[in-house]
Amino acid sequence: MKRLIALGIALRTGCIGCILAQTKLAVDAGAGRAEVLEATAVAVTLSGTTGFAESFRVIQLLDDLGVR
Repeated sequence: MKRLIALGIALRTGCIGCILAQTKLAVDAGAGRAEVLEATAVAVTLSGTTGFAESFRVIQLLDDLGVR
């Protein structure tokens, strides 16, 4: 849960390294694709274009990691 919160904050700030790291750490901690994308959706809703633009990094990383 904390990693998903951190991911939302990273998306809000637009920190690329943070976004990628928190996504991977959330997955490593057991978060599934749906959970990560839900956290991403909340961040996008609250942060607008910054979160939206950076959310594609999350999707690409989930695909690269094979997270379904």
